[in-house]
Amino acid sequence: MKLAYETFIRYAGPEVLQRLSVFREIAHEANAEHLLQDPFAAISVEQDKASDMYSFSMIISEVLCRSVPMNALGMEDVIRRVVLHGDRPQLSADGTELRGAIIRIVTGAWNPDWRKRPTFNDLVGLIGLLKQA
Repeated sequence: MKLAYETFIRYAGPEVLQRLSVFREIAHEANAEHLLQDPFAAISVEQDKASDMYSFSMIISEVLCRSVPMNALGMEDVIRRVVLHGDRPQLSADGTELRGAIIRIVTGAWNPDWRKRPTFNDLVGLIGLLKQA
C-alpha cells in the first residue's frame, strides 16, 4: 500500500497534495499555512480535470526521460518541493521540433495555478497541429 501511495504522490497535482494530512505537517513546519486546503471541500470538475492533466503530463515526462519523476526523493520531500517550491522534473529538448512541442505542452500542464493549465481539448488541438506540421 505504501508504494501505491508514494506513486500517487509523484503524479498528483499540487492542489491535490495540499489536501493531504502529511502536507499539514509540512506546511506548519514551513510557515506555509496559507497553502492549506480543506480536505473535505468539494473539488470542482474543472479543478479535477486540471489535476488529471497535471498527472498525465507527469506520465509523459516519465516516457520522455525514461525514469520515474523525482524518484530519488521521499514522499514528504516530493510534496515539499512540488507544493512549496514549485519544483518539477527537468526536461530537455533534443533539438527536434516535436519533442520541443511536447515539452511545451507538458510544462504548461505543470502550471501551479490549475486554472492556467491546458485542457485535454487543448492537447488534442495541439496534437492535430503537430500532425499537420
